[in-house]
Amino acid sequence: MRNPDTLSNTQPAPPEDTPQGLAFAIGAYGLWGFLPLYMKAIAHIPAAEIVVHRVIWSVPVGALVLILLGRPPPCARRSGRRVPWRWAVSRRR
Repeated sequence: MRNPDTLSNTQPAPPEDTPQGLAFAIGAYGLWGFLPLYMKAIAHIPAAEIVVHRVIWSVPVGALVLILLGRPPPCARRSGRRVPWRWAVSRRR
């Protein structure tokens, strides 16, 4: 049970519609609309090869997104201390 002295009476702000959210929604619908065309274009490629490419490319793309957003990698958040990027993306021996 939580301590009643630490509870605040403030309510979270209600969600708002933003231009950024609208842009994300339009982008998602656009990508979803082009998905059948994409699937038709790659129909001749084996499914295993597509899965392998998705797995391999997800790591560098995810790292790039984290770097561009300026967020620390998950391993740095868990340890409670800042970890240089080269440590976070390198493998331990």
